Amino acid sequence: MKRNLTTLFLSFLMFVPLFGQKLEKEVTYDPPSLTKDSYIGNVSYDPSTEVTALTYVEKDMFKTKFKTYSFDKDLKFIKEDVKIYTFGDAWRDAMKELRESFQWFRYRGEEYTREWIDIRQSMFGGKIIAEKKKATWKYSWFWGGYVPHYEPTQQVKIKSETDDKIYLYDHVVNTTTGDAYMIVGVKAPKGSKDKKQHARKFQIVKLTPELDVEYLEEFEFKYNMCVSFSQVIYGADADEEDDEYSLADVADGGEWYVMFAPVKGMSGKDDLNPVKGESQIIRINSEGKITGKLDFTAPTEGWVIKGMVQSPDKKDYYFFGPAKDGVYIDQVASVVSPVVLDNKEKEIKYKNYQILKVASGKVAWINSTPLEEFETKASAPPSQKKMPEYEGKNFIRRVTFITEAGELILAGQNFTKQLKQDANGNWYTIIRYKDLIMAHFDNQGKLKRAYGVRRDKMNNYSKSIVTPQSCYITPNGKHLYWIYGEIKGMRQGFSFNFGGASVAVSKRKLLYYPAVAKVDLENATIGDFVFLGADAEGKQVYFTNPSVGEIMSADGKKLIFVGEDKPGKLVWLAKMAID
Repeated sequence: MKRNLTTLFLSFLMFVPLFGQKLEKEVTYDPPSLTKDSYIGNVSYDPSTEVTALTYVEKDMFKTKFKTYSFDKDLKFIKEDVKIYTFGDAWRDAMKELRESFQWFRYRGEEYTREWIDIRQSMFGGKIIAEKKKATWKYSWFWGGYVPHYEPTQQVKIKSETDDKIYLYDHVVNTTTGDAYMIVGVKAPKGSKDKKQHARKFQIVKLTPELDVEYLEEFEFKYNMCVSFSQVIYGADADEEDDEYSLADVADGGEWYVMFAPVKGMSGKDDLNPVKGESQIIRINSEGKITGKLDFTAPTEGWVIKGMVQSPDKKDYYFFGPAKDGVYIDQVASVVSPVVLDNKEKEIKYKNYQILKVASGKVAWINSTPLEEFETKASAPPSQKKMPEYEGKNFIRRVTFITEAGELILAGQNFTKQLKQDANGNWYTIIRYKDLIMAHFDNQGKLKRAYGVRRDKMNNYSKSIVTPQSCYITPNGKHLYWIYGEIKGMRQGFSFNFGGASVAVSKRKLLYYPAVAKVDLENATIGDFVFLGADAEGKQVYFTNPSVGEIMSADGKKLIFVGEDKPGKLVWLAKMAID
């Protein structure tokens, strides 16, 4: 029996504005030949044709199928394309065509091998251990990804350029060349009275894939310092997902930003900076060369930077995170430093939230907001009774971006931690995710509003899994659409072993659906969340695709939601205008 496209016009959604959100159209499509063990491998959108395409991956014992279902700008089904690859005698030709046709599909054969360098401080200090390792990734058709199998290989021990002891602070890898770059502290020669030189004297050390060592630039501080923050800004050709074997990756064109801050530790008075917030940002390019230094003094001193983000034009950088006045960084955060004995995570009640803007290599401004202000400027959707707040700790960030007006948006989720002990006496931590928070700062880093949202579903899955979140700015820049995934539960998968291989009858899948609210950026107000994917009686029928939940249209005026029904047999698409 032929299956047809079914278009569902939900009258109460089609014609009634929902707190500023309008669902223009909702459609479903019943693919004629989709099997239960298939999964959505990719969702693509062509801005020139406004065609949305869903590609499913199916695998049996001898071949792989890619089934692509295409829909036009009105969500009308256009066509189905099927490509089948049999990996036999024509394996190399099949692989080449597969990679060209499905560049998103990270399939490199049933298995592939890779070598990389693992870098760590030696257990007894004084040396850095660099180990050239090898791993074979074997593809799992059940999980839709590779599972690594590791084997150790060659090892080298590194000292300083003068053969003195050395201390590892941080490192990155250039994924284009395979070179690794380390920031190290160089200890004073044996017999010297300066026992803490490696907390002030630093050097960049390069390690080639062949484990050859090159000693690059040195730099020094008057007082003991530590790396308080480190992040790579990727180059245009960098593969940000290819970070399975290093602390951070930097490809050609990328830059490594490292911030140094005064550290207390076991410092004596001569080594201790009396100005606790006196810091420096060092910029390092993909060849390990220092391309810039920026000194500044943080108003709130114990600043735990949680991230940095670029402006839309890539010219400005924002650093942000909670802080506590009157303390050094190691008193509020876990840091790597030879003068600090306790590197455990600190349970600190922060007092401020601090933001630094760097423009054209200079400090544009740095502002610190008292946490009490998050309470006075707290807001919630109109129909919500409680007002969740940001409390300065136990918060995981999910959305970070800068608007065209230079305003910073940070969205994430509060959580709680509970320490428990098992029957064998081993301690472990249970994390439970709670309310959603969005902080909106103006273009001078001052807090405009802190929105708090109580989720609709509070089941075991929603408490143990971080809630998916995303944000979209309207073309006029006046409004923001905040989307989060309401987690209903989990569709349990089922598989069996056949000939030593795991065969999926149905795949395990997280069931969540989109909730959408409109935020007025100028007036700093929020509307109620609207839940999508339910039938006329309010029963949740459709769930957002885990890999790509929604897509912005070419003109930036519409959001296209992509998902399935619970069994994964019925494709669901919906379109919403944003203004």
